[in-house]
Amino acid sequence: VILDADLNGFFDNIKHETILKRLNEFSRVVIRCLKAGIIEKGKLHEIMRGIVQGSPLSPVLANIALHGLQELFGAFSGNGQYTLPQYKRGYNKDVCVVRYADDFVITAPSKRILETWVLPKLRRFLHVRGIQLNEEKTKITTKKEGFNFLGFTIEQPRRKLYMRPQDEKIKKFLNRLREIVWSNKQLDQRKLIRRLNPVLRGWAMYYRYSDANRAFEIVDYELWKLLWRWAKRRHPHKGKKWILNKYFGKVGEVNWLFRDKKTGYSLIQVINIRRLKYKFVVGTLSPYDPNPKVKKIWERKGYEDIRHAMT
Repeated sequence: VILDADLNGFFDNIKHETILKRLNEFSRVVIRCLKAGIIEKGKLHEIMRGIVQGSPLSPVLANIALHGLQELFGAFSGNGQYTLPQYKRGYNKDVCVVRYADDFVITAPSKRILETWVLPKLRRFLHVRGIQLNEEKTKITTKKEGFNFLGFTIEQPRRKLYMRPQDEKIKKFLNRLREIVWSNKQLDQRKLIRRLNPVLRGWAMYYRYSDANRAFEIVDYELWKLLWRWAKRRHPHKGKKWILNKYFGKVGEVNWLFRDKKTGYSLIQVINIRRLKYKFVVGTLSPYDPNPKVKKIWERKGYEDIRHAMT
């Protein structure tokens, strides 16, 4: 059973004292960042609580504020070592917290444990930090029903567990592509491709560890239609064949790929981004850890991409 948690105005309400108590060094710098305020339309707005969203420090400060959430349910022993599930005791047995910044889910063996043990402790933990759960969006669900986490939909309708790009994230990404295309109507084809390719590659690299085939096909198809309309709009008096020959071509086994024939520069297709099987790593292992044993783990075959993504 999974608690899919949502925090109500996390960045707006987090108490500054919560963060500062957990910092020994660089406190003055952090205080200045927290109290700096924002300028909107030439007017300075002071900030007495909360964190400015979009600040480079925001994810780091979120991690500091919520530090201790895993320990709340026995994830670590008294000496700071990771506690294996089989060694957990009492209600914490089989309770697992997975968190990234302010986004987290908590799994438990039953709905009763989530309601009577996990949620009360979680609410007290958040209250001290000036944060509340968003009761409307926080829900208790099952693997069969599925849940969303970090842009993925995770579900297990039968025996196999599926992880795929979240439908809302696909729509949001397509809207971003539309914005790029229509805000650059005057660009030539090569420059437009150079704008699109890094965006496509970055999105596909994030989702390539999941069951993303269907999502990748949708993105390629919708983008092709979008670029077809872009080309037609540039030449309203030309026929379909002329437009196809000018802006689209065959590359390998792919027909009608959006391609600048002068330079040979082509739009990448996300369906051709190689999908990889996810390599499981212990959550406490950091690619920055100088420990030789930890370094050896990250040097194993298949871990290079994960290490690169984390650094």
